[in-house]
Amino acid sequence: FMINNHEGFGMEYIRLMLLIEGEEGFDEALFNLAVKKCDAMLSWYLTKDGICYESIKGWLNVSAFVAVGMRERKLLKHSHLRAKINYFLAATRWEDGSWKIRDEMRASAFHVIWMMKYFHPKDERLDFLHSATFTTHPFLLDASVKWPDPVGICNELLLLFAENGLTDTSGKVINWNLQANIDRLKLPLTLHDSTRGYVEVRNSWKKEDLKVGFVCKQDFYYGGHEGSENNRLTIWKDGVNWVQDNNMLATKATFLQNMLTVDGMGCHWPPVAGNWLGMQESNIGVTAAGDGKMGYSFYKIMQVHPLAFPSAKIPYYQPFTEGNFDLSRDLQIAFQPSTIAWNDGYAHTDYGPWSGETRLVESYKPFNTMQQAYRTVHVAKGKYPYVLVFDDAKKDEQEHQFDFNLSVPIDAELVEAITPEIVFQNSEPSLNRMSDIILSKGPVLRDATTGKAILKKGQPLCLIRVLWRNTTYGFPVPRLEKFQGYSLVTIPAKSVSPEFRILIYPYQHGDPIPQTNWNTQRTTLTV
Repeated sequence: FMINNHEGFGMEYIRLMLLIEGEEGFDEALFNLAVKKCDAMLSWYLTKDGICYESIKGWLNVSAFVAVGMRERKLLKHSHLRAKINYFLAATRWEDGSWKIRDEMRASAFHVIWMMKYFHPKDERLDFLHSATFTTHPFLLDASVKWPDPVGICNELLLLFAENGLTDTSGKVINWNLQANIDRLKLPLTLHDSTRGYVEVRNSWKKEDLKVGFVCKQDFYYGGHEGSENNRLTIWKDGVNWVQDNNMLATKATFLQNMLTVDGMGCHWPPVAGNWLGMQESNIGVTAAGDGKMGYSFYKIMQVHPLAFPSAKIPYYQPFTEGNFDLSRDLQIAFQPSTIAWNDGYAHTDYGPWSGETRLVESYKPFNTMQQAYRTVHVAKGKYPYVLVFDDAKKDEQEHQFDFNLSVPIDAELVEAITPEIVFQNSEPSLNRMSDIILSKGPVLRDATTGKAILKKGQPLCLIRVLWRNTTYGFPVPRLEKFQGYSLVTIPAKSVSPEFRILIYPYQHGDPIPQTNWNTQRTTLTV
């Protein structure tokens, strides 16, 4: 249970210790403990598939790892370190005309990539990632861009690691925007981490092709400092992030992270982790499912220092004693399997910073209690790939206002909306709950007389089709809303269980539109 950013900051002492290496006062035994700490961080903080406990603060203190790695070379050969690179590769996206890496807190992802590139100079996959760091972070090349003071690396190492990249036979730096260069890397189309509950899926590695990310974060006693990831979805195609990968640190609202809300409520921050139900892959697609029930139903009480603890007398920790007056009988000890072993052994006493912080005993408080909150995502592969999202949720036996939320590009415009309620003005009572919303990225030209969009062949668009929503009344209809800094597609349903069945089809104008049909019982869908 090492919380990585605190561990990373703490590792600064390793470099300070080594300033007197070989001199009087240098403690070899203490340094050996630091070596074990670095190895433990890779072994336990990262999974075998390279994903850490916390979502965007998974940075490693590269300065410390290099300092130790220069003396203990096997550290830099750790399989989990290489796995982290594989995850970075899987999470890479083609957006706005260039490759982008998945960043972590305060521009800290590129450090590990640069370090690995330095120690593996001929590795073309690392060179591809290295190239993408420059198109992700303008400040690396443009001195006029504000320097974000990246965490986890010192400027001397930035200078040491900086380079142009591999060159081809003509001596030119390899251009990873060329499809032929990407193709020869033979990168896998799917990365699945069953420990943390992640899947990254591609239709192909063609730059403009469909890429989908889906996560129901598990194996942690809470969702981290980030927003919740209880069935969070992201989608890219044609260089557009159609279902947005909003900043997890700045955007904690559930409805802005592409997740379900009930009566306007989602997950309370900091949320409890969910449960990953698994992934199946075939030659026609990938299907994955998550159970977000616990993330809605409970949230973690922020660290509370008991009044009798010595730490409660320290001015820094006094604010953490205030929670004692908010404790109630409905609190319970963290119940995930990964925390039970710790709590069973240590909950009776002050066991110190076992978690990497002095967070003391973790406890959960009920919030938006759900009977179920399942999400199933199917990525259908082929010439015209699409995504199906099925939400099976239920709060209790009463009707509630459920909303299926998709955060879309900030400049998204409504090209067309086709709903029974709009076409027929008022179709109630009706069993027809199929609706189409077609979005463009950016403004579209419109006919001055009809108001219809004038589209160019090949223009990127996104169809969001409501295949079914179990609602007692057709209004309000699915809609596109604008907020300060966000655009949101909301699909509402007032019911005991909304049974959302949604098709998402990013495409280019001129491509065929999918035909969809249910059988009578709505148990079989034909696309």
